[in-house]
Amino acid sequence: MPGSGKSTVGKIIAQRLGREFKDSDVVFEEKFGITPSECLNKFGEPEFRDKEEEVIKELSSMTGAVISTGGGSVIRTNNVDRLRQSGIVIFLKRPLDELSTAGRPLSKGPEALRQMYEVRLPMYQAARDYEVDVQFKPEATVDKVMSLFD
Repeated sequence: MPGSGKSTVGKIIAQRLGREFKDSDVVFEEKFGITPSECLNKFGEPEFRDKEEEVIKELSSMTGAVISTGGGSVIRTNNVDRLRQSGIVIFLKRPLDELSTAGRPLSKGPEALRQMYEVRLPMYQAARDYEVDVQFKPEATVDKVMSLFD
């Protein structure tokens, strides 16, 4: 979900593993010259999702990288198929009341966030190889992820 800590946790995991880290939102902005939020506000969700799919296609072709995707990447099965083909997918599960909604046009307010969660949860569960409950400290979440592979 948006604001679950994917970027923070991903960076730490990449550092611990000595691997490259890629954040799909950062790559999106580099590639298209506009942030995902700006794209959503200016062009709408369908165009944003098309561009996001291009980014996921590019990132999923990488070898050995730790990738943080946008929370809605699972909406398109092409994205899920590509990510699962090239790596392990981990769903970071965080309680709704702990998710950040700042600067996130699709999750404006608690009700919109709850509805989004209800729609996406089955998609996250279908896409994941592993599910990890997000801990208060990012390092604790990273430890839980790393323990999956010990």
